[in-house]
Amino acid sequence: KRRRWARIRVPNEKMITCRISEPRELAGDTEFLISDINVAGIAFFTNKEIEKTNLKLLVKFPFTSFNEASSVWGKVVYCNKVGDSQKYRVGICYVRHKKRSN
Repeated sequence: KRRRWARIRVPNEKMITCRISEPRELAGDTEFLISDINVAGIAFFTNKEIEKTNLKLLVKFPFTSFNEASSVWGKVVYCNKVGDSQKYRVGICYVRHKKRSN
């Protein structure tokens, strides 16, 4: 079955990175290198396995800071170990997240 959307590989010199900002137990200052991006989702590399859950990511483009980062909600659709290394490739599909009312 063919993909509906083509992936756009991010060249290493462009360094588009992301951070997990929610859920809190996964949030932190660790930056993950984005491997590819398209209108349906993002794939990035991490040093630990991530369960299939919803995440809020802050996406930082070159020459910006995390203060200027874009945020996006996504669902982890896969987390695959990369060969014999200690890295995992995580695939996220975008999801619409409704704001909670207090």
